[in-house]
Amino acid sequence: GFGGGGSIVLSGKDFSIDLEQIRFSLKQGEAKRENFVIENTGQSDLNLLLDNNLKDFIRMDSAGFVLKKGERREILIDFMALEQTDAGLFLGKLFVSSGSLIKEILVALEIESRNSLFDIKTTIPENFLKIFPGEELVAEIELINFQRVGIVDTEVNYEIKDVDGNLVLREQETVAVETKTNFIKSFKIPEDVRPGEYILYSN
Repeated sequence: GFGGGGSIVLSGKDFSIDLEQIRFSLKQGEAKRENFVIENTGQSDLNLLLDNNLKDFIRMDSAGFVLKKGERREILIDFMALEQTDAGLFLGKLFVSSGSLIKEILVALEIESRNSLFDIKTTIPENFLKIFPGEELVAEIELINFQRVGIVDTEVNYEIKDVDGNLVLREQETVAVETKTNFIKSFKIPEDVRPGEYILYSN
């Protein structure tokens, strides 16, 4: 004869986050609040822990909590730049974990000088958002002069970093600007760069 049989359901733990990355600028002395939502998509309650590696800039409303099956929770994050914080690009991550299950949110935070005389905006066209090592990256640069004292030569610095803050490429040039200028800047990506996500920073 044949023995009896049946089906079983394995109880799994999982959760989703509605945000993959956070990117914005703060002037020295400023603060800004962001938020994201965590949803328990698994089959059991979760003990969740929140952490980050940008503790000089980030304050979160909760470090740990229980999220029941099917429940959602909004997480508030306060970003702060002290007056004495050096201007520059700071890269880090937010970590959401439950046991061995860990998910990350990339954070790219630019700290601007409160008394900046110039503003620079960098836009990467959509067809250059995904490229291969050895190819050319093209960016649209807009440079604004707040001084309004005639044509000024300003030094522009470019850096490409990976999500861990490791420098891949650095370039520098002098640009003449009166009130506002727009131009195209291209970068040759090194052949030995590993596949992954990278940040282009201009200042």
